[in-house]
Amino acid sequence: MLGASMVKSLELTDTRPVNRCCYLGTNGQVLWEQPVDKHAVSWGDVYGIVRRHTADAVIHEHCLVEGIEVDPPRLRLARGGQDRFDLIVGADGIGSVVRAHVDPGFAPRYLGYIALRGLVPRVELPGSMPAVVDDLFGDAMAKLLMDGEHATLYGLPEEAEPLNWMWYVNFPESAVSRLLTDRNGRRHAWSLPPGALRAEIEKELRELASARLPVWMNSVVAATDTLFLQPIFSGIVKHPVRAGAVLIGDAAHLAVPHIGAGVTLAVEDSFSLAEIITGECDDRAARLDDWAEARRKAAKIRLGLATRLGRSLQTPGKSWLSWSAQDFNDWWERLLAGTPADK
Repeated sequence: MLGASMVKSLELTDTRPVNRCCYLGTNGQVLWEQPVDKHAVSWGDVYGIVRRHTADAVIHEHCLVEGIEVDPPRLRLARGGQDRFDLIVGADGIGSVVRAHVDPGFAPRYLGYIALRGLVPRVELPGSMPAVVDDLFGDAMAKLLMDGEHATLYGLPEEAEPLNWMWYVNFPESAVSRLLTDRNGRRHAWSLPPGALRAEIEKELRELASARLPVWMNSVVAATDTLFLQPIFSGIVKHPVRAGAVLIGDAAHLAVPHIGAGVTLAVEDSFSLAEIITGECDDRAARLDDWAEARRKAAKIRLGLATRLGRSLQTPGKSWLSWSAQDFNDWWERLLAGTPADK
């Protein structure tokens, strides 16, 4: 999900406008509708447009960076040798190699839950879906509210019209290492890609879905051929600039989901950084420092809201079914204001 302004900035055309987020009860009934200004976007389209904008760049594919050195800035490559640059931009995601140099003390915080994820082509969805599911291929997205957990669902603008779903499940931190060990025994640091879940873990998660999810939502999980998961972490580097290197996107601020801010922040980082490093300036280092502080503040505001929303949705004890529209509005206003939303 991307905001309308970001879709325009990226010149994306094959998107599906979404103007409402439906908060659902366990039977699929709409409890509250929140206006949004989003677009459902295919990742392939995002990658494609970015690639077209870098048509003149020299790109080395399948080239693993093992570390960086400074004075002058250099990349240390797995294939051997080093490449030298004027400035290293670490856009290398949540497991950033460059971040280890820029902020060696960075420590992500596990937020207490994982996202179990999947895609189901529209024609393969079970027949017993709530009526609102059809709207998820139109102008709506949805959040399914349960006691102490939730799921997000929306259709993607691809040929098969897949339903993209994410079920957020509370797990203690002690369970993360086991969940992130793939079927070959390899321990992943941040997430498991599609097809990597161990058979016994997948069985456990599908049984958990059967026990905890509403029947219709569990049928969506059951219809999903391939599951994948990611524990949810938060963290913002102290300062994304240091000695010949700069961080943008998830390398600088881990994208807590729930408000769709990750890609938006990354693109804003990129556009604003480009203005600084391509413009005429006698004191680029000072401008980079000012840029870094502004971007850190922007990330802190948006990801702070995402973290509060996730914490509230994953905290048990709310009687969602009894809430009025005013109750939902008050809850949302408290989240925006940063005041306790779980009263």
